[in-house]
Parts: sequence; C-alpha cells; structure tokens
Amino acid sequence: MRSERLALSCLVATHFLSCAPAPRQGRERTPAPRKLPRVEDEIRRSRADFYQAAAAGDARSMARVFAADGILITWAGDSIRGRDAIAHYFGTARPAARVATFRFDREPPLKPCTDGAFERGVYWAEVRDTTGALDTLVGRFTTRWTRDSLGNTQVQWAVLSSRSQQALTGPPPQAACVDPEFFRARAFQKSSRFAITLLSGFFSDAGAAADVESAMISGGWRDRLPSTGQRTPVSQDVTRLADLPLSLGSARYRFSDGLVGELFIGALPRGSTLGRNDSRSSELEIGWSGITVGTVLYYERWGFRAGVGPALERAQWRVEDTPYSSAGCPSCPVYRTSARSSVFGLLVDLGFRYPVAGRVELNLHSQTRRFAKSLTPGTPNFAPARVAYNGSVLGFGFGVLF
Repeated sequence: MRSERLALSCLVATHFLSCAPAPRQGRERTPAPRKLPRVEDEIRRSRADFYQAAAAGDARSMARVFAADGILITWAGDSIRGRDAIAHYFGTARPAARVATFRFDREPPLKPCTDGAFERGVYWAEVRDTTGALDTLVGRFTTRWTRDSLGNTQVQWAVLSSRSQQALTGPPPQAACVDPEFFRARAFQKSSRFAITLLSGFFSDAGAAADVESAMISGGWRDRLPSTGQRTPVSQDVTRLADLPLSLGSARYRFSDGLVGELFIGALPRGSTLGRNDSRSSELEIGWSGITVGTVLYYERWGFRAGVGPALERAQWRVEDTPYSSAGCPSCPVYRTSARSSVFGLLVDLGFRYPVAGRVELNLHSQTRRFAKSLTPGTPNFAPARVAYNGSVLGFGFGVLF
C-alpha cells in the first residue's frame, strides 16, 4: 500500500511540475535534433542582404555575407582574407563609387558540400559614382558557401574573374568544396592576355629535299661511280623528322574569348643532298638551313584552335662542287658558293592548350608551311635552281602566362 502511494505521488508530481528522474551519472545528454533550413533558401536570403547593402553603399554590411575568415579572390588574382579586409576592399576599390546594383546568375547545378554548397556562374553589376556616372561590370564567379550551427550561410571563399573569362566546362571537381586556389588558377589561366611558349618537336622538310633532288637529277648528277661502274642515285643527308629542342618559340596575345594572335619564330633543321656526275667528273653537294618568322590568327574554343597567317622564311643555301678523277685530282679547283634568300609564305596551324598549374600551360601544335621558291647559288657545272623550302612541324611545349 505504501509503495502504491509513492508511485501515485511521483505520477502527479511529474504531470504538474514537469519533474523527471535525474539522469544517471556519467551519461551525456543528447540535444534534440533540429531541422536546418534548406541551403538554397539561406543562400537566397544572404544574397538578398548583399544586394540591399550594395544598393545602400554600405561596404561593411556587404562584407557580412562573408565568414569572419572568408577569402575574396579578385579578378586580378589578389587574395583578400578576413571580413574586415574585405569590407575595406569594397569601400576603397572604387573610391568614387556611391551605390551598386548586383545580380548573380548561377549555372546549375548547386553542388552540395558537407557543411554548405558550391556554385559558379555569371555576375553583373552597375556601379554609380558620386557624379552620377554609371559603369557596368560583367564577369564570372565561383563561390563556396558554408553553414553555421544554426544553418545560416556565409561565403567561405569567392573567386571573381574579368569580363573576358571563359566558362569552366565539365562537372565541378572533388576539390570544389575545399580549394579556392584551383579556381583562382583556372580564372587567371582563362582570362590572361599574354603568354610566351617554348616548343620542341619534329620538322619534316621532305618538300625541300625533293625539290633539291629533282634539280640535281635534271642537271645530270645521277651517274655511274668511276670505281665500280654501279649506278648510284642522288644521296640525301637529311633527317626527315629532325629533333628541334627549344628551337621554336611563340608569343601569344588574346584579343577576346575566341580570337587569338600568335607570333612564331624558329630555326629550320640543316639538310644536304649529294650527287655525282661522271661526264663532268664532279661531285655536287647542296645544303640548306634557315629561320622562319610568322604570325597566325586563331579561332579558339574549349582549348582547341585553328588558324592561318603569313610568314617570312630566311634560308641559307650552300653549294660545293668538287671535281674528281680515277687517279685523283688534288690540284683541281673546288667551287664553294653560298647565298641567302628571303621568301614569303603561309602557315596553317592546328593547336591545343591546356592549363596545368598556376601560370603554366601545355601547348601542342601541328603546323604546315608553304613558301615561294628560293634561288640557290650556282657553280660552273651547276646552274642556279629554284626550290621550295616547305615542311611540316609537330611541336609540343610549355607556356608561361602573364
């Protein structure tokens, strides 16, 4: 009976006084689960606060959208860290600015992160100064949002680009939620105007060799050797795929997203062709080398580019005519002549570039060259001939962006 009264007393006390048995010692209390608001809704709310602060010209309120240790990477590649520094940047970047109107258009999808989200897209802004003049800014943005324990969103880091920034293609990488440096590098690589590239590769000068051989054969330098009586064709000391380590360089300038101009300069490989003429007891060797300077105007899309442009070829020709006889002829005169020629032609180029890291990019080129014919020097036994120093280049190398 006594135990029944005690139980009834506890029941009444629990109902009216909201008392409950004390938790056991050593056991942690578990907070009640709380449903956080949708990150999409919170981003929309934070962005509305930013719009309102910009319209009022309040730099400090604009910076409150960022986390206390947030990072803003400007289109120039400068990193501004901390809410106070970001507020100072908003207030001093354009000293004459009074109010601004912003709009951010996201490119779907919104990528979820463990504590927030990641997005990218296009921004548009109108900045009005104290005189009433209006300046419009257009560019691209990449933003990493983070959430606090209450579900409020703040910008952990944001990357802005210049108005010439190209779209980042493909799905966001795994590092999208954690690494702003990746997007700063990509933004810089895609919006940079100037680059210098060093290329190594292979040059095929089959056109020049074929023209020289044809000119020598037509002149009779394809006869029997006096010692063996065997018929010997013109021999060529030419490497059809000649290695050119760092012998081709270029300087590139970007006019717009799709229009690119590039200046090429490079050395041509040395080659020579040797022939004999029994009727004249003469051995003839023609050698060549040179440099090429050309410009190409490209159309570029997604890193691939195709272009065409004029070029100047400066060739060096050497001819050596050496008489011989079965008994030898040490006193016979040897004729050596050389000449330079400058001819114009056309470059057709297909290329691809891929950003590697920071200021470095990989470049690939496949180039065809066609030039007007050059006049070689002559000797008493060989009349000057017109030959074309044409060829093809397959080059690869690394460029540095500025």
